[in-house]
Amino acid sequence: MTAKTPVACYGLYRQLDLVFLLEQKRAACLNAGLERISIPYEVTLPHWLRCPHNFPEPAAGSVPRNRLVQMAGPRLSGREVFQVASDANNLMWQLAQMTGVTPQVPWTLRKPIERLTPQLTLTNAAPLIILGYEPKHFSLIHRLLELPRTRTLILSGYPTIPGIETLDHTGLAVDRDWRAVGAALLHRYVVSCQR
Repeated sequence: MTAKTPVACYGLYRQLDLVFLLEQKRAACLNAGLERISIPYEVTLPHWLRCPHNFPEPAAGSVPRNRLVQMAGPRLSGREVFQVASDANNLMWQLAQMTGVTPQVPWTLRKPIERLTPQLTLTNAAPLIILGYEPKHFSLIHRLLELPRTRTLILSGYPTIPGIETLDHTGLAVDRDWRAVGAALLHRYVVSCQR
């Protein structure tokens, strides 16, 4: 048996043109026809740190041409930070279906920052969405932005935070099958890695 490479977070990993998904309940190769290939990675997190996402199976489909959709869907994340207008909260709950994450709500920001920091590096493939921030949360948000993270942050609240790009949500339907859009985004990512 070949030793598995330890990795520090859940999410997406590449080896040549193969794409692997590591989640709490499954580890799989996402390339079509190679689903049973042995997974060369193992997540080395404490058992109490649960995987924040539950990705759909990759499937071809249509994806709206919208940067918010791209940033909220399954993808290799980075240290990006975005905000959306406070009237997008209902939509953000729906967009979260693309990855199966649960958006964080303002009470999260009242907890000690140490309770939220593990969420920043728990995965490399799904955003951390924080909804309903207010001016009283600005200092905590700025502290979060200074911490190491492997996830994109998407913030929604009022007023907008200077210096953080605002993503446009106009024209996006709340009642769309966002889980199917997530599957299509994941399919596109897998196909792009095979080129």
